[in-house]
Amino acid sequence: MGDERNSSIDFLRVLAIGLIIAFHFTYSYFPDERLRYLGFVGISLFFIISGFLLANNYLSNEKFSVKWFLKRYIKIAFLYYPTLIAIVLIFGEQVYSGNLSKNLLLHFVFLDFTSPETSFGIISTAWFLVPLMAFYLAFPYLNKLIKRYNYSISLIIAAAVLFRFYKGGLISFNPLFFLGEFCFGILFARDKKNIFLFSSLLMFAYGYIFFIPFAVFYCFYFLNFNFIAKILSFIGKNTLPLFLFHESVIMVIVGSWKAYSLNKPAAIFLIAVVSIFLTYISSKINKFICRKYFNVKNPAVQK
Repeated sequence: MGDERNSSIDFLRVLAIGLIIAFHFTYSYFPDERLRYLGFVGISLFFIISGFLLANNYLSNEKFSVKWFLKRYIKIAFLYYPTLIAIVLIFGEQVYSGNLSKNLLLHFVFLDFTSPETSFGIISTAWFLVPLMAFYLAFPYLNKLIKRYNYSISLIIAAAVLFRFYKGGLISFNPLFFLGEFCFGILFARDKKNIFLFSSLLMFAYGYIFFIPFAVFYCFYFLNFNFIAKILSFIGKNTLPLFLFHESVIMVIVGSWKAYSLNKPAAIFLIAVVSIFLTYISSKINKFICRKYFNVKNPAVQK
């Protein structure tokens, strides 16, 4: 595992979060259902990137380890948990329905999808973390499966397509919905010329738009973005806070949420200060824990 960041992966991260933010902002003013495809492509890219980075950094990880999983969990939880609390403190009942304790508890254990009143509550975009945590748990086994049987990616993507026909829509808490993307990332990290990567073409069966994230990832991965590497690296390292906080900024801008009695500029400034503070603190805590308990010298490397 190297210490250098991959500028093409950072570019793809920036592109993904840009598409998601663009969708949420534009849809707030022009609720055209076709705009949802922008958000889908961004989310789909994130799952491909996640599978790729895990396999790229932990190629030999084929057995579940609580210690390994905790490293992944801590990186997310130490920012996600305080962000949930901060959003509730700033916006109150505007961001959740029903019992607050139940909302927070189910979000903390990534089971918010189990109740209608907690699904898409507090931070609606955080639904993405539920299948992501499931993929973290399953990664060693998926990594082992794809290593031994490359052709399994074809069966996985076919199963994902069938599930999409059954489920419908563009997103789902169920990991099977985006399993094809995650496993494509794993195989790509293992062998970028593997013939079974073309299994992604099966996505055409559900619609051409569902193949686009795979094509975008494949094409842009081989491009060189070193001339803007520092900018991409900075944004790439902060995609999680952008993911968690952008919704509240947009909702303030469009006038759907109010932060106390503050006007819009003051509310946006407050959110910015809180997001920067929580990102900084969580980063410091994450680095300390990784170095002290997990013997990780450079937690900032892409993972």
